[in-house]
Amino acid sequence: MLAQISDRLEDEINKLKAVQSAIALKEKELQELYEIERSAVTLAALIEAQHQKRQDFELEMGQKKEMLTQDIEALRAEWERERNEYEEEKRRERRLKRKGEIENAKSTSMPLKENKS
Repeated sequence: MLAQISDRLEDEINKLKAVQSAIALKEKELQELYEIERSAVTLAALIEAQHQKRQDFELEMGQKKEMLTQDIEALRAEWERERNEYEEEKRRERRLKRKGEIENAKSTSMPLKENKS
C-alpha cells in the first residue's frame, strides 16, 4: 500500500512538472505575442505619424509653390511694365531726334535724311 501511494505520488509529481512546463511554454508564447502586438501598435503609430508629416509637408510645399508662383507673376508683370516704359522712352527719343533733325534741316535748308526706324 505504501508503494502504491509512492507510485501515485510520483505520477502526480510528473503530471505537475508537465503542467508547469506547459504553463511556462504558454507564458513564453504569450510574452512573444504581447511583444508582437506592442511592435505592431508602435509601427502603426509610426506609419500614422509619417502620414501626417507627409500631409503637412505637401500642404506646406503647395503654399510655398503658390507664393513662388505669385512672386514670379509679379516679377514678370514688373519686367513687362519696365520693358514697355523703356520702349516708350526709345520711341519718344526717336520722335524727338526726328523732330530735331527736321528743325535743323529747316534752319539750314538741308535735305532730310531718311530714318528707317
